[in-house]
Amino acid sequence: MTIAGMKYFISSIPVSVLVFLFSAGAQTQVVRVPMNVMKQLELQCTICMHQPHDSSSFITAQTLNAHFHNSLIALKKGYADEAYQHTLHTLTALDTSKQTNYRQYTRYIKAKILYYKHVFNEALKEYTDLLHNDAKDSIIINNIYANIAEIHLEQENFTEALAYFETWKQLFMHTADYTSTQSYYRNKAQCLLLLEKYTEAEQNLLTCIESAEQHHDTLGLANVHTSLANLYYAQYLDNKAIIHFTKALQFAKRAGDIKTLRDVYFNMAVVEENRKQFAAALEYRKQYESMTDSLTNRDKVWLVAEQERKSALQLNENKIKLLHREAELRSIQMRGLLFAALGILLVAALIFYAYREKARSKKIIDRLFTIVAHDLRSPVYSLKTNLAGMRSALATGQFHQAETAAGNMQQNVTSTYNLLDNMLHWALSQSKQLFFRKERLPVEIIVKQVSHDMVVFAAMKNIEIIHDTPSAMIVIADRNSLKIILRNLLDNAIKYTPANGTITISAKQEHQRCRIQIKDTGTGMDAVTLQSLFDNNAKKIKEDAQGNRSTGFGLSLCKLMVEKNNGSIIVTSEKGKGTEVSIWLRCER
Repeated sequence: MTIAGMKYFISSIPVSVLVFLFSAGAQTQVVRVPMNVMKQLELQCTICMHQPHDSSSFITAQTLNAHFHNSLIALKKGYADEAYQHTLHTLTALDTSKQTNYRQYTRYIKAKILYYKHVFNEALKEYTDLLHNDAKDSIIINNIYANIAEIHLEQENFTEALAYFETWKQLFMHTADYTSTQSYYRNKAQCLLLLEKYTEAEQNLLTCIESAEQHHDTLGLANVHTSLANLYYAQYLDNKAIIHFTKALQFAKRAGDIKTLRDVYFNMAVVEENRKQFAAALEYRKQYESMTDSLTNRDKVWLVAEQERKSALQLNENKIKLLHREAELRSIQMRGLLFAALGILLVAALIFYAYREKARSKKIIDRLFTIVAHDLRSPVYSLKTNLAGMRSALATGQFHQAETAAGNMQQNVTSTYNLLDNMLHWALSQSKQLFFRKERLPVEIIVKQVSHDMVVFAAMKNIEIIHDTPSAMIVIADRNSLKIILRNLLDNAIKYTPANGTITISAKQEHQRCRIQIKDTGTGMDAVTLQSLFDNNAKKIKEDAQGNRSTGFGLSLCKLMVEKNNGSIIVTSEKGKGTEVSIWLRCER
């Protein structure tokens, strides 16, 4: 078990401008996850475990397992932004999933990325909460303690950093490897140095040098000798400092690390300038600038490669989104065609059924044909038009217009379905097959259930539906028929109310009867239309706010069902001022 990723930090010494080589690449956003931690994360990934051929590739599926897997792949490849996005997707999926084993590992990855992006406050908050709640894996806990200590060190909270380093030592030092041990001593030395506890800091750095020599760690020796030189330099012990700066340069040349060598050259230039050895200082300065140019050129190449990779990734994501959207729109198109076909078949079946009924065959058939000619023709024609528009939009890649057409189709299909449902109940009532079961019904709940189904269509016209129904009011009626009555009345109110209008549903008890009222701010009706509203022999074709024609069949069905429930219906209206429909039903005492 290791300390898992303790960083070496760069800091400035108050008495000098020397570079502090406690870290290599501290400003980069590439997330370095210790090998043992990455191995532990991979052991949790079901895709890595059960599909080894996909263990190094991104998965296109939008599932919990895929997002967790993709966060690991992005992490290993050094793509911090992509890893963070997949981590957020994983956490979102976990909120609605019974699978909980990913949570501590996903939160750890999120905190790790925030840490390497230098969003220290958020990282510290995430790490601390994780430590006290979800973290159960000892390898993850090991690394959390280390990272929390490092964050405090970055924020110059040296006392807090030392406390966490000591906690880590007590819990994990006995099983720590070389890298973890070196990280502990060097980070602790950094804290002690900045607290001006020079003797303790020197002891920790000498321990690092002894261990690095045993492991033949050339780069580590270059870094630690530089740190020790800075420690002496801060105390104005120049002779001791120069010895270790010289050793740091020797080890840096052997290690061949450009960044380390650059920083050592800078330190040597400063030292020689202070010693008035300007020729040597100039030579070191030239070497420093040469190394800086090499690093800059390398970083530019990496940046261009990264931008190209992100562009290619974005193009692929856009293609996938377009394909998904096209497939979804085509699915809506097929469902629309299916509903239209089923609607036509149902109408044909109703006509055939009516034809076989001898007693009232002529009236029923005439009535059905009138409905088909007016009420059903308009939504079916609109459905046909929107289907053609959708096909044209899909063919030209105009997906926004296709989505608009799909929304119109959904509204047309719903209207057609409601009309067919009305026709079915009306036909059953005419043939004495409609069954009524009266029971105690809470008005407020029934009204809200019906309103919930219609609120989408009201929202399309920005119509506000206001409820004012007592919670304790109980009526005696058939549940299904009451819902059909309210649905038709609310549908009419939405249909005949222009955009930005208001519909109010209220109820009150008057003389042992319940009055349910639906009032709108719609187009209203003139006296002639109002008088012929419930006359089956009168022609009453009316246009709604969008110009669609209707015969008022739904209102006739409402009157029939209200009367079957031993109630009554009253409609008042004025042209241009809206309509008010009241139904009276028996109340529970």
